[in-house]
Amino acid sequence: MGYTATAPPQSQVARHPVIQGLIDFLQSPFWINPIQSFIDENCLVFGGEDENCLEHTSVHEKFRELIENLLEFLVGEMNLSHEDFIKALQSETNDETLGQALEHIMAMDDFLSFKKIMERRNLQLEYETIEEMKKSTEPTTSDESNEDEELQRVLELSKQEHEENLKREKSVSEREEYEMAVGASLSEQEKYLQESQRRLEQAELEMAIAISLSLQEEQKRREMEEEAETLRVQQIEEERRRQDEEEEKKRQEERRLEEERQTKLLQQVMEEEERRKLQEQLERERKEREEQERIKREEERLRLEQLKREEEMRREEQRKLEEARRIEEENKRKEQEQKLLELKKQEEESKKVPEVKPETFNFNFRTTSKSEKEIKEELDRIQKERELLQKLMAEKEKQKEETAAKILANNTTPESATIKKEIKEGKERLVEKKKQEREERLKEFKMKLTLKKINTTDNSPKSVTASPTFSSSASSPVSSVDITTPKISKPIVSPIVVSATTFTESPVQTPKSDSSSDDSDSKKRMIREALSKRVKDDLLRQSQPILEQPKTTQQQSQALPVQNNDHLRSLLNNVVRNLKKTVDEEDFHFSETK
Repeated sequence: MGYTATAPPQSQVARHPVIQGLIDFLQSPFWINPIQSFIDENCLVFGGEDENCLEHTSVHEKFRELIENLLEFLVGEMNLSHEDFIKALQSETNDETLGQALEHIMAMDDFLSFKKIMERRNLQLEYETIEEMKKSTEPTTSDESNEDEELQRVLELSKQEHEENLKREKSVSEREEYEMAVGASLSEQEKYLQESQRRLEQAELEMAIAISLSLQEEQKRREMEEEAETLRVQQIEEERRRQDEEEEKKRQEERRLEEERQTKLLQQVMEEEERRKLQEQLERERKEREEQERIKREEERLRLEQLKREEEMRREEQRKLEEARRIEEENKRKEQEQKLLELKKQEEESKKVPEVKPETFNFNFRTTSKSEKEIKEELDRIQKERELLQKLMAEKEKQKEETAAKILANNTTPESATIKKEIKEGKERLVEKKKQEREERLKEFKMKLTLKKINTTDNSPKSVTASPTFSSSASSPVSSVDITTPKISKPIVSPIVVSATTFTESPVQTPKSDSSSDDSDSKKRMIREALSKRVKDDLLRQSQPILEQPKTTQQQSQALPVQNNDHLRSLLNNVVRNLKKTVDEEDFHFSETK
């Protein structure tokens, strides 16, 4: 893992001070060691035999948190605000050296790239473990010479020829058995070694393709945004042109309307005179009609009054007759009621009726049986659906286990199982060994940084502030990079333990509120997204195809597939070139066949 590219000499590229500090940090053990340790400790779960997407996603989240904490550490050491750091990353420049952190930054946002990196590192550790096992099992010339000397001493001490022959034959047969066992073990390991090398080369290629496809998707998204912006500008221009045309039409329409208004005004004056004469004539006719109607209404009113008086006299006579009839009926009704009362009294005296208490009204406020039945039916239906779902899930899980068991039974033999166990133990030992080596290199790097800082402070004027210094190799001399910005005031030599758990599970020193923690997480995410965008921009800038002279629409449509293929090929080659720029001493040197 850990492919990093050496930066070009500072005299060739005039970089922003913050970008130069970031490049030095990406080349230092402060960046490389925790990431390498994290990858080595977590790549074993990406073996490819049993996929656990939930565990893989959890590891990816921890890796992203590690990157964010490392960038937060860098911003704090530079005494910069998050906004200044993001502005420096967003500044336009022709510098293309940030591609050295390509695979780590791409893996931070793209899970597929992260998975390919972890699988590749797992295969690298497996390959190195098999190589060491192969070297440890090969017989050496010193062992053979020791056996010959021991045999010679036995021959010299032996006096009986028969005993000498028996011992010689026994030694030869044991050696043959040992060589046969070693040969069988070596053939099995050689087979695993070849398979590991093939899988490693395939993982390298898949990782490069995944990164290039992710970058191509990023470029397509940006091209779509540019096309949308161009379309929006065209729409604005079209809208402006349309508004100008509408305004011109409005002005012409206003002139035409003004002319029509003048013409109509003259016509209205003439029409008004004619209308006035006509209205006078109509007024005279109207007055005559009104006078005639008034006379008719007066005659009609007199006639109606006569009819009304006659109707009132008739109604008065009818009312008197009805009053007499009503009085007679009232007298009859009173007589009948008196008779009924007398009859009731007689009946009450003859028979007393017992009192009947009204029944009490009871109402059950509980849920009716019908609602309880419906609830029970609903619960039964839910329970049946749950049992059916559990049954389907159990059958599916059982089918997966049977498939995995069949594959494991077909591919696993007692010898291969033993070798796999030995390889797993060897990988764990190798990871621990590499972790210790990184810690040693980090201590040496810190010591050199301290000495370099002391020498720089003694030799430089007090007005100039020394910048943090980084180096991509702990064994090489530390190359200092002076940054004259006043914001960077202290070197990165703080006493921290750089490991995979330092930046992911560090205890909180001071209590923070939910709002402050959310704000801190938001700032970390903004820095991570800005760095990811900058690295993608640098890589896409390197792989941009050469623009030719403008062609016609038909020629562009014909040449488009070829141009896309060339651009994809250029992007893939650029990714592979960035991944193979510089290899650390501990990294695996893969073959050139891929």
